[in-house]
Amino acid sequence: MYGVILDIDETKRAELDRQQLLRRLSEAEENERRRIARELHDQIGQTVTGLLLGLKNLEPLLGTSPKRKLGLERLNWLQGLARGIGRDIHQIASDLRPTALDDLGLYKALEAFCAEIRRRFGISVDFQPLGRRDRLGQDVEIAVYRAVQEAVNNVVKHAQARNVSVVIDRRTAELRIVVEDDGNGFDFQEFSQGESRHAKLGLSVIEERLTLLGGSLAIESEPGHGTSLFMRIPVPIEEMGYVPDPDHVD
Repeated sequence: MYGVILDIDETKRAELDRQQLLRRLSEAEENERRRIARELHDQIGQTVTGLLLGLKNLEPLLGTSPKRKLGLERLNWLQGLARGIGRDIHQIASDLRPTALDDLGLYKALEAFCAEIRRRFGISVDFQPLGRRDRLGQDVEIAVYRAVQEAVNNVVKHAQARNVSVVIDRRTAELRIVVEDDGNGFDFQEFSQGESRHAKLGLSVIEERLTLLGGSLAIESEPGHGTSLFMRIPVPIEEMGYVPDPDHVD
């Protein structure tokens, strides 16, 4: 009995150490994302803005020569190229760490993300927040945002879906997230044994983030009938900002 208990204790300790390491790695990753996004926006973004202003100031220097029209065409092309670079930098910075997540919270950040997916890929993304919408803890908001981001990006890359639904439902002491699509779907048993490394990695990343917060991930899918991801994260009562009615049944 002593040997069995000792072995279990060591296993639990090893698992706790692993989770603490993963938390530190996740925090370090988010801090690095924030730093790089800020540098892209503040430094490289300002450089591109300066480039656009410089190109604009070249217009009067073209004079009235017969080659002015050709010069303006090339100048406009360069300005369009610089604007495109600026948009790409802004998009990369937003993907790394959206400012809305820090400034406005989870719900506004997800609204902006879903709108951006619609704009970029022409996929209908319906975002439905249910329940209270006040701020949650930073670790919870980051985990939920990254989980939804990974799930929707997987849909874009692999599912060939036309419609995606993202539901965030705040209950008394937990957060429920559902991401559904009408794409190809898959046979889960074959998928588990197959070689779809990228899709598997994406789901593993989601599951790992949820597990670190005591949450869980469930997957339902069928070939030709889309895929549904069901995520749950416990939220401390004090973090919800209210005290529940003891007679209320959730």
